[in-house]
Amino acid sequence: MISWLSDSKDGFSIPNIEYLRKAQSYLGLIAKVSNREPTAQNVANAYLGKDAVQRVLKGQIKLGNVERIPAIVWFSDLRKSTALAAEISAEQYLNVLNTYFECSAGAVLDYGGKVLSFIGDGVLAVFPITIHATITASASNVSSAQPSASEFT
Repeated sequence: MISWLSDSKDGFSIPNIEYLRKAQSYLGLIAKVSNREPTAQNVANAYLGKDAVQRVLKGQIKLGNVERIPAIVWFSDLRKSTALAAEISAEQYLNVLNTYFECSAGAVLDYGGKVLSFIGDGVLAVFPITIHATITASASNVSSAQPSASEFT
């Protein structure tokens, strides 16, 4: 939607209005074209994930390519959600789901995972395993074990 304002007391002249109508159609086309790529990017990100989309756009992934990625696949769902949905109002149930998704997806993202999909009341995520992540986790485990070990000496 485009709005035009004039500082003239008589408003726009007929030639001005005709010019603005032509300009409006060009501006609409520019807006549509400039919005197309971000929209496509958002849709692709939702289905493929941001990293995969970038690799596809760079030509690094082609149809039929296979790559093994060491990862942990994680799935969780809200226990007894069907019974819960029958006991509370739709608004309350939606609030419960939103809170659950916020907590679970937030934890996934906080720990380097990627949410692949929300499935009904479930969350599907992946945690890629990298050498750096393994070293970091191992160092963290050693650090947390040290106070316990000192209790035995």
